[in-house]
Amino acid sequence: MILRNCVIFILLILCLAMLPFPIFAENAKDTKVPVNYRASINFHVKVEQETQKVYPAVNLQIVDWSTGKVTREEYSFPEYAISLPSNFNYKSDDYEKVVRQSNDEIFSYGSTFQKDDVIETENGPKSYCAYSIKYTQNKAGSYDKLTRPIVSTLYEFDLNTHTLKTVNQLESESLELQPINGLEVYSMTGKNGNDYYSVFTNEYIASIPAGFRKPDKYDKYPSNLEETFTPTPQKGDYVSRRWIDYQGYEYKITTPEGKVSDTKKIEGGVNGYGIMQIGDSEYKLNTFKDNNGEYRKTITRKDSNNEEILCDNWLCQGFVSPNKTKIIVYRNITNSDGSTRNNELKIFDPESHQFVKSFDNYAKYNANAWFFWFGENILLKGQGHLNGEIDFPFLHIPTGIKTFQNDSLNYDSYSQIYDNFYHVNVNDYLTMSDPIEVIVNGKNVQYSGQGTFLLEDMTSYVPLRDFVDSIGGNIEVKNDQVVVNYKNKSTQYKLSNNNDVIVYGGRSYVRLWDIGEKLGFSIKFHEKYDENDKKYWRRYTLD
Repeated sequence: MILRNCVIFILLILCLAMLPFPIFAENAKDTKVPVNYRASINFHVKVEQETQKVYPAVNLQIVDWSTGKVTREEYSFPEYAISLPSNFNYKSDDYEKVVRQSNDEIFSYGSTFQKDDVIETENGPKSYCAYSIKYTQNKAGSYDKLTRPIVSTLYEFDLNTHTLKTVNQLESESLELQPINGLEVYSMTGKNGNDYYSVFTNEYIASIPAGFRKPDKYDKYPSNLEETFTPTPQKGDYVSRRWIDYQGYEYKITTPEGKVSDTKKIEGGVNGYGIMQIGDSEYKLNTFKDNNGEYRKTITRKDSNNEEILCDNWLCQGFVSPNKTKIIVYRNITNSDGSTRNNELKIFDPESHQFVKSFDNYAKYNANAWFFWFGENILLKGQGHLNGEIDFPFLHIPTGIKTFQNDSLNYDSYSQIYDNFYHVNVNDYLTMSDPIEVIVNGKNVQYSGQGTFLLEDMTSYVPLRDFVDSIGGNIEVKNDQVVVNYKNKSTQYKLSNNNDVIVYGGRSYVRLWDIGEKLGFSIKFHEKYDENDKKYWRRYTLD
């Protein structure tokens, strides 16, 4: 009996080993996303020319914030392939859509969104995208007129298992499935509006009438005094707007779960005008013509006792942090001919009613500033780079430290930051730049918090404790002095010396080239360029 059981057990193990999928936990564990990471996901279409079939594909980029390591993979799903119509001729193939045509019809197959957000679920991070099959008239002026029902399929991509599954499929003369970026709902979109359904259960949630635009992340616009809301949406909410007339807009608030508010009117609503109440004060941005007939903008603060002007300039802009503890007042300083000479960024404290910080010439290459918050501390503004590309400096409000996005210098607009998903506590970091990967003697430096980053002058700073621990050195703290020992080398830093050390939140950062060379390492900087994505991937190696 024992022998027979052993034989059966061995045969069972051999059978399992022949299966085409991993059965052991460690194999599955290798595919999981890191604890702290940034993800960028891009849905597109793959075309098999030999078989004339098309199917979904996903480009996934993961940046591990504990090392700075960048992983980029493409996952294809031929199991969902459809055949291209055989009696149609080639018209176009691009990243997100395949188009064929006959004498009477145009066939298209493509993804509804090419870049989608990630949703954290109980079963791990997921992302959603819809692919649609459409036949329309091949006739001038009628290219959008359907000749057959739309077939749209909503897919769910699992970032851990890298698998794709169908959430719902719809064949309709008038409706089409569309995911809503970052929301836990998808919409059935038609001429009469959008009906929202849960991506988890397919249950109906709510509706938004026709005329309202698709929901935008309120996180993009929570602070601009030119457009204020009553009641104010919360961080994480989405806003759908509908233009009424020259008096402004109506809006609806949608929660991440898909709940929709009653219709409200944007307070102010007219471009260049807005009001926000913070504490006992009313902050107003107003645009008007002065006595000379020139347009002016002012930002004022008014309470029961007095009224003061915070900014008086045609290019005044006001931005309020999500918790309303800081107000950014930004203005351009122009020459007599109207060209920008300088610009000024000030931080106003609503509690003390005082300006607490000022930054001169913040936007070096672009006079038009756009500011967005990450957490309560980090401010983003896209500006032109010297070679014509777009770079993204981050301003850390408490310290005034300006850093540059480390993972890419590309041609996208500032909105590309919001095409990414950050699984980090943003208030723990000096910058939302991806940490730069640092490899010492073949091993990655492990970051316990903020990783290696670039300052505005492109100087790289590495977290001191993490770096020393990774190389097997030790640190001695003597009052204001920090002594670093590694093998037969030693160097020291004075914590109060701002030129050598950045200290914030109980952590110290030193210049990578400085500490590396003083401890006897040779340092190499690698910058890999991706021609397709126009991105530079940075890495340091120390030997």
